[in-house]
Parts: sequence; C-alpha cells; structure tokens
Amino acid sequence: ETDIRKQQFDTEKKWKQDGRDTKASLKDVTIGDTAESNIRKQQFEGEKKWKQDGRDTRNALKDVSIGDTAESNIRKEQHGQAKQYKATEKETRDGLKNVNITDTAETDIRKQ
Repeated sequence: ETDIRKQQFDTEKKWKQDGRDTKASLKDVTIGDTAESNIRKQQFEGEKKWKQDGRDTRNALKDVSIGDTAESNIRKEQHGQAKQYKATEKETRDGLKNVNITDTAETDIRKQ
C-alpha cells in the first residue's frame, strides 16, 4: 500500500513539475492576430453597437406616450371577451361540481 501511495505521489509531483516547466517555456510566447480573433472582435463590436443603439433609442423615446389606437381598442375588447368567456366557463364548472348523473332513458337504451 505504501509503495502505491509513493508511486501516486511521485506521479503527481512529476505532473505538477511538467506544468511548471511548460508555463516557464511558454512565458515569452505571444499570440498574434488570427482570422478567428478578428471575427470575434468584429462580432463583439457589432453587439456593443447594437446594445448602445437600443439604449439610445430608449432614452430618445422616454417621453413618448402612446394614446388610444383602433388596434389597442380592439385588443382590449378581445381581452374582455376572453376574460368573460373564462369566467362563464369557471361558473359553469363550479355549478356542475355537485351534479350526479344517474341512469337516464338514453343510458338505458345505450346499455341494451
């Protein structure tokens, strides 16, 4: 068991030393411009400009208020109808909670 632990320790020690050696040997290496880095830089600049345009637009339109339009009135009416429909549906469902369906003439005929 101690031999195995010693071997693991030595392996880990060598791995760490290799990492330090690699870091030291690559200390003077500099990465120049590549096509990929240029494209990423352009994308980043474009995204920054797009976000800034959005901020500028929001600031420019801060004081603008939208009044009633035909479209907003129609949407308001449709929303009211939908709410009314849902309320009716809920009332009907609640009203029928305690209803028990028993045998009827129709069910008797269907059973035959």
